[in-house]
Amino acid sequence: MTLFRGYASDLPYRDWIKKIQAAEMNLTPAEVRTGAYLGALEMIKSGTTSFADMYIHMDEVASVVEKTGLRAALGYGMIEGLNEDPETKLKIRENFNRFWNGTAQAGSQQCMHLIQPPHAQRDFWRK
Repeated sequence: MTLFRGYASDLPYRDWIKKIQAAEMNLTPAEVRTGAYLGALEMIKSGTTSFADMYIHMDEVASVVEKTGLRAALGYGMIEGLNEDPETKLKIRENFNRFWNGTAQAGSQQCMHLIQPPHAQRDFWRK
């Protein structure tokens, strides 16, 4: 979200989240990678060595973690009604976890990030 810092920050939460989600739907993997490098640079500059992140195109973020030497707990956020159906979401996340878990030199770990209501309903998690 470093790329959206200050974007629509004058809006109430519900309006802001709609605007942010609409903008995020258009992000490319390269743009997420650029945002991840910006965030990594800021963290390194401030002395941060570990962080947790959930976003989209997380393979790009994991690649940045590996190249910068940071430590991270990474995972895709799962928000009901956005992008893929629940089964596809889980498959993508399982593949990400299987591929990246513990592979980064700095010791990144992968996990599932649960988004609580109002973004996800209980029935969504039962699927």
